[in-house]
Amino acid sequence: MRLAVIALVLAIALPARAQEYLDDLPALSTKLGAKPMYCATTLPDRQICTWHDRSFHLVCEFDGAGKRTGAPCSRLPDNVSMGTFPRTSAKDQDAKMQRSKPILADAARTQLDDARSVEQVSAVIGAGPIWCHRGDLMTCSWHAVRRTPGYRRLARIADAPGKQLNVHCLFEVDGSARDKGSCTVLVGGRPEPSL
Repeated sequence: MRLAVIALVLAIALPARAQEYLDDLPALSTKLGAKPMYCATTLPDRQICTWHDRSFHLVCEFDGAGKRTGAPCSRLPDNVSMGTFPRTSAKDQDAKMQRSKPILADAARTQLDDARSVEQVSAVIGAGPIWCHRGDLMTCSWHAVRRTPGYRRLARIADAPGKQLNVHCLFEVDGSARDKGSCTVLVGGRPEPSL
């Protein structure tokens, strides 16, 4: 909540000259009272950083000098409900839910497949990547826990409600659109880059 209030106050109350101050990564971290949880370099001159407060994720893109790019930051509320996975003992509701699970999983997979860039995948997940590695292709990895804004969507794909999830996607190294189906959602703790 503190992050949301600070962001709102900063966006409304500060004059344009002071707003420029917030276009700098260290200055924004200072104003928010915390360093980013993680930043990942997506292109040689671009990085995406993610901050988390008790109820919001803030995701911003910066250039190689630590200045905000023209892309707006996204501020998304945490996932607060696991309503997608209700526990019930009623046989008819259980049967209905079992029939709808594949439909929901397919819809979630389509949303992830339709996100073709690092920024678009970050928007679906609600957080920036925790790391990206460049080789012949660029591999980026996201980590999602229950509070991550896009968690329910990912949990549908992995059929793993309540579990920590990792998303690994392959992209062209020049930042061009990735192929559909090049993202994998896996159950597990925070992944380390495999270089």
